[in-house]
Amino acid sequence: MAQEEERRRIARELHDETSQSLAAVNVAIGAIADWKGSKRRAEDLRAIISQALERVKNLAFDLRPGLPDDLGLVTAVDRYVEDFPKRHGLPVSFQSIGLDWQRLPPEVETAVYRIVQEALVNSAKHARANHASVIMEMNHALLRVLVEDDGQGFDMGSGGAGRTLGLFGMQERAALVGGTLKIDSSPGEGTTVVLDVPLREFTQ
Repeated sequence: MAQEEERRRIARELHDETSQSLAAVNVAIGAIADWKGSKRRAEDLRAIISQALERVKNLAFDLRPGLPDDLGLVTAVDRYVEDFPKRHGLPVSFQSIGLDWQRLPPEVETAVYRIVQEALVNSAKHARANHASVIMEMNHALLRVLVEDDGQGFDMGSGGAGRTLGLFGMQERAALVGGTLKIDSSPGEGTTVVLDVPLREFTQ
């Protein structure tokens, strides 16, 4: 898909160009750190650049479209969930029921993977959660995915621009593969994202 190809291009540029440029600046600042009166300022700048470099690496990882293609959906989500606490500070559990590691149509795997990513990043950024969970269940010709967190929840009518755009993007991805996506949240009650994807049309 054109969107995934664009993600691949951006991820490559972030990794190959932006990351290298930030790393080079970091080295240059280190070289001037011993100049009189500049050491503390240089250390502050190096800390800022190190944080920016880490964010760029995380963004490039999240944008990389190859994981479901290379590994399959279950393995890709399992690895993403395993790495998530290191990159976003939120512990996540993962359970797969009835999938038995089989492959699904590529467009379904990509859509589900991206929706799981977006839902978890929303939890890490906005929910102030202590834990999140991902459950994927195959039941006959229906794939159901639940992403839940124990965070502060939000008013569905006033979720904020960033969150609203993220939710719209997830719903759009679900619709592209014939699925539906519902969000259940209220202040103080956490958030649950439910994705249903009928697979009958892909198996005929």
